[in-house]
Amino acid sequence: MATLNPDLLAILACPACEERSPLELRGDYLVCAQCRRAYPIRDDIPTLLVEEALPLEQMEREEPPKQVIGINLSPPHLAPTERSQDASDADRHDTPTNTA
Repeated sequence: MATLNPDLLAILACPACEERSPLELRGDYLVCAQCRRAYPIRDDIPTLLVEEALPLEQMEREEPPKQVIGINLSPPHLAPTERSQDASDADRHDTPTNTA
C-alpha cells in the first residue's frame, strides 16, 4: 500500500477534470470520484498522467499481487532432488551394460 504525505495529497487534483477534482488515496492508486479514474502510485510517486489512468471499475477488479519476501510461491517443474534423481535414472538407462 502506498503512502503519501497528507499535505501533498491535499493539493493533488485530477488532471482530466476541468473542475480539478480532489483525489482520494485507495491502496496503490489515487482515485477521482468525479471521472472515476484511478491513477497508479509507483514507488510512492503518483503518476498523474491521463494515459496511465485506469477506469475505476478495472482497478477495483484487479487483485494486488501477493508478495512474500524470501519465498518463491511459483511451483517448480521439478524439485532439485527430483532433478538429480531423474538424471541418475536416465544415466542408468542410457549406459550399456555388459551382461555376458
